[in-house]
Amino acid sequence: MMKKIVVLLMMLPWLGMAQTFKLKMPDIEKLHKAMQDNSSEDEVYLYLATTYKPAGEKQQVKHYDFDATLICAFEQDFMPNIHYKINNCSEEGAIMKEVIFPTTNKTMVMHWIEQINKCSLTETENSWNTDKTVYSPKDDGAGCYYTIKQTATTIIVEISCGC
Repeated sequence: MMKKIVVLLMMLPWLGMAQTFKLKMPDIEKLHKAMQDNSSEDEVYLYLATTYKPAGEKQQVKHYDFDATLICAFEQDFMPNIHYKINNCSEEGAIMKEVIFPTTNKTMVMHWIEQINKCSLTETENSWNTDKTVYSPKDDGAGCYYTIKQTATTIIVEISCGC
């Protein structure tokens, strides 16, 4: 009996590693269709909404001053432990988004960013900086800028899109 307990205890770290978060890659065709059907939502939110189960309703909802029926900012959680935030309330026109994923493989996140960027409405060509933490327009002009930040328990993707 004691031998079985020792073997089980030795296997626990291995079992824990098997439960690490696996980021699902965007299905570009499916995402383009969802964007056509829901033109008021951005590609990152539609990816999350069609790929992961919402863990609750939109929170911290803000509306435009000029039209109280239109949402310009909100936050929402998705399973498992994914947090999404968007703010498009600025008069300067930049859209700020943030996605917090559970810790996962950085290379997979880089590939995810490249795929999401293909679905964005911008037609600019992006490239990675030398330490592979920023994916931005090659000409440093208008377009979407993606920044990867890592903590002990999360990987954060900050996205800024504008003219």
